Amino acid sequence: MTVKKEVYHQLDELKQALRKSRPMLFVGSGTSTVIPFHSDELNQNSEVVLADLSQLPIKIESIDSEEMAVRLSGGTTWLDLREFANLDNKEVLTWPTEELALVLAGLATSATGERCFGYGTLRDQVLALRYLDSEGVEHRLDSKKKLIDHSLFSSSPAREWLSRYQETYRHYQSFKNAPFPRLEKETDLMIGFEGQLGVITEATLKVQAKASLTYLLIECPSWLEDDNLHLKIFEVVQDLRARVSACEFLDSQSLSYLPKETWNQTNKDVIYLELKLHDLEEIYEVLLERLPILNENTVFQVDEIKIRNLRMAVPRMVADLNSRNQVTKLGTDIQVSEKDFSKLLSEYRTLAHRGVRFVLFGHFGDAHLHFNYLATREQRESCLQDFETLYSRVRSWKASPFAEHGIGLLKKNYIKNFHDEVQLEMFRYLKTELDPKNLFFPQGFMSGALK
Repeated sequence: MTVKKEVYHQLDELKQALRKSRPMLFVGSGTSTVIPFHSDELNQNSEVVLADLSQLPIKIESIDSEEMAVRLSGGTTWLDLREFANLDNKEVLTWPTEELALVLAGLATSATGERCFGYGTLRDQVLALRYLDSEGVEHRLDSKKKLIDHSLFSSSPAREWLSRYQETYRHYQSFKNAPFPRLEKETDLMIGFEGQLGVITEATLKVQAKASLTYLLIECPSWLEDDNLHLKIFEVVQDLRARVSACEFLDSQSLSYLPKETWNQTNKDVIYLELKLHDLEEIYEVLLERLPILNENTVFQVDEIKIRNLRMAVPRMVADLNSRNQVTKLGTDIQVSEKDFSKLLSEYRTLAHRGVRFVLFGHFGDAHLHFNYLATREQRESCLQDFETLYSRVRSWKASPFAEHGIGLLKKNYIKNFHDEVQLEMFRYLKTELDPKNLFFPQGFMSGALK
């Protein structure tokens, strides 16, 4: 089997390619952690055109609407979008840690990013989308329109299928992403489906007026030895969502790999909060009042540049070490309910004592942390077995196994246990209606429904 890479520089080139009716896997900036671009795994599982959309023309513009919004298309990265918004005195509500990732690719995988704690998911910040179907025809989707009113669901059987599907999603309403896409608004047809139903070409996203931000950094003992303080901080910050936009975590293992100019304290975990400058004093006082163990030596203010450099350095370090070890990423993307957060930390602690190098970081306030093995090739198989056991527990908790970065090829074997006949029935219907020849990422997670 072969993989042929094609790079598109104009939208018309992509439309023409779609009309050739060839299997296609759409990729952006090469930052994906679920598609093994540089391994034999892609070749072994695919006969597909690797359609690179990163060179499509970048276009970003502010638009007049009932809400503050920007419209973007092409190979726009999160860095491009944030810089544009900043020049217009606006700010984006959510972004992934890797700012060189493409925005439209993030929508396809429903990547959620760091500010979901205060502003909700990326999915809920989408006002409208445009996408290309399997014939290269462009369509528009509006978030204000319910999916039940879309022509796809005009028949009684289809409406009944959708109703059953939405009922199974209800449990996950408070999660960033369920083990399967939401399917509530029109725009949900393209979000989280990883390009299996169409190619997103344009998005309109909410933004807001730029605010003066600051960061409170809290030092904690290592979670491996004692996570009581971590869990108390987790409880307190839940009451601060209205004024805290992000609540992130970096463990001492993660920090120990960073150069000293980035971080020179390697024996402590850190939790940091993003907040508006005018709320700084009040939130600082709340933390010290409700958590008397904290003091001015363990809670202090840091600036945005320091935090951004620190936060981006960790996943990039993981990617670099994996590359040097010649292994694909061995990491989790689990989100649990608030009541199960201590269970998740306990499971990660068990993995941490397996004798394989690891790091733990991520979206602390959302009970959504990334545990990454830094394994050698020889350790890879045993690590995968660990994850198999872990994901079976996640299923028993009714938690979300992959709440942010998508499923791709690397996580397919895990996700299938989270899909019951209700989801498979909907996947079959959507594929039949929107991609009848199964040309869009035919090896994706929906393929199990077509067997």
